[in-house]
Amino acid sequence: MKPDRIRQHKFFLLFLILPLLCAFSFGKKDGQKEDLALFPGPEAFAEWDLFVDRETAKTTISREIYPDNSLNIGYSLDTQEDCEEPLNIKGVVGYEISAFHAKMSHIGNTAGFAFGTLGAVSIQNIGGVKTYGDESSLSLLVAENGPFGNLFLVRKANKTYLLAIAGMYFDDPALWDDFIRPYMTYFETYDPIKTGQKKDDKEGNKEEQ
Repeated sequence: MKPDRIRQHKFFLLFLILPLLCAFSFGKKDGQKEDLALFPGPEAFAEWDLFVDRETAKTTISREIYPDNSLNIGYSLDTQEDCEEPLNIKGVVGYEISAFHAKMSHIGNTAGFAFGTLGAVSIQNIGGVKTYGDESSLSLLVAENGPFGNLFLVRKANKTYLLAIAGMYFDDPALWDDFIRPYMTYFETYDPIKTGQKKDDKEGNKEEQ
């Protein structure tokens, strides 16, 4: 049994709402290669017989630091719209200054996504899904023509995780757990601040030389 794929759908614009989840920042900069392991890349879908051409798929990773020293890592994977099996993935991982702020951000992610769809998409919770972190949820995104994607939200201590998929969808909790587990394991322990400091130290040493 495999997740269902949507060969024809016109909901890519749905994910334009994700910037609404981000407040004013000091500026966006490129993410680091270690950040990519937080999210499913093109190779993640081969197991589900969905070929994502690494050469033509557009993948971006970025970091935003906010005035309160919180950090967001943003991710995007988009195939060409005219390809046989279009796929769009958007992800945001937030590192807040406290667990309280993370909880508020988690609530904001849920509300912001629902508001951004303007009633055109129904967000239907999928029961029986393993809980990750302190709280998590997996939802089915359903439009007039039926299901077309998923929304996955997690909060763990001072961290939040959002993953939105359009072009295929999971409605089986066991299949979803198999798919998402490696990214959650990485999310549990990954420290982007230390990674960033190491990169800055290396660049500083190069400049001194």
